Amino acid sequence: LGEEVSSAVKRRDSIKKKGSAYRTLGLADFDLRSDLIFVHNPDVPKTQLPFMPTFFRDEPDRIERLKSVIRREAIECSRVEHFATEDVALTDMAKLAWSWMCCDDNYSMVVYEIVNSLPRQAVEFLSKVENPKSVSGNSIIESSASKCGLMIKTRLSFLRRYLLANESAPIHKSDSSIILRAKDIGAMEEFLLIQDRLGDYEPDIDDYSHSCGTVYGIQKNSIEITLLLRFAQKIGLDRSFVMEEIERLAQQYSDVDDETSKCSLLSEVDDVRHNGVKRVVFEEFCRLHGIDNAGQRDVAIKFMKSEHSFQLERECRALLEESDKSSHTVP
Repeated sequence: LGEEVSSAVKRRDSIKKKGSAYRTLGLADFDLRSDLIFVHNPDVPKTQLPFMPTFFRDEPDRIERLKSVIRREAIECSRVEHFATEDVALTDMAKLAWSWMCCDDNYSMVVYEIVNSLPRQAVEFLSKVENPKSVSGNSIIESSASKCGLMIKTRLSFLRRYLLANESAPIHKSDSSIILRAKDIGAMEEFLLIQDRLGDYEPDIDDYSHSCGTVYGIQKNSIEITLLLRFAQKIGLDRSFVMEEIERLAQQYSDVDDETSKCSLLSEVDDVRHNGVKRVVFEEFCRLHGIDNAGQRDVAIKFMKSEHSFQLERECRALLEESDKSSHTVP
């Protein structure tokens, strides 16, 4: 496959030497053929230099062309989907390119650019495309990499945060309001960042450096307390309440032996700011607040007809939260 692409490159160079009209058509034909070969095996190296291989997947022009193909076909398919008598599908090239991008978090920003340049209907169509690499026939939204999946979900969500469970029955419905189930994905980005940090074998000084230039006592499988506080803020928790709860959890697990469990806590419980927060603290914190393994949580969203009733309910909930920091509404 690499030899085929290399021979195509030589053909492209010969096209450049001919007339402008012929050259334009010839280059377009070359690019189409090259992209079609590429999407069947996007990991083929471009050069085999020792320690520094280059790849066709890193060519900006190629990525831009594939983005254009995906956008164009998504719009066309979504427009005719409801009127077609047969199933509407992307071409093989667009489908393979889209699934490849969505299954590699290195291309999460490419996915972001695609979905945010399309109308919602087209993004919904792309999310339901079957992943050709999936053995069980999962859709893109079910099999995409975590960050890429977040980009798609955010674009499809209400207020770019809540995935409404439209297929389920309302929790409550009256003449003045309706309450629907939803998934809160507002803290997923911070959740994924924390998971990356916890997965590092050793902390990166660039991730944990402070104004004084030190890493303090942060160990592997640990995160800074400031990162946890940003995550907690996203789910609407009060800072002082979070600090109290983290210190309580640290004390609760302080007797766990580091040699017998990878989920041991702080070596110095009294200073989570210095030593960081270990994995087990974070996992228990998430469990207590209903955060699942994907960084999502189940919530209920209430829609109200009357603005006056809406403002009154907000005031009442604010008073309740002030009296009980553990009780809160989603942001």
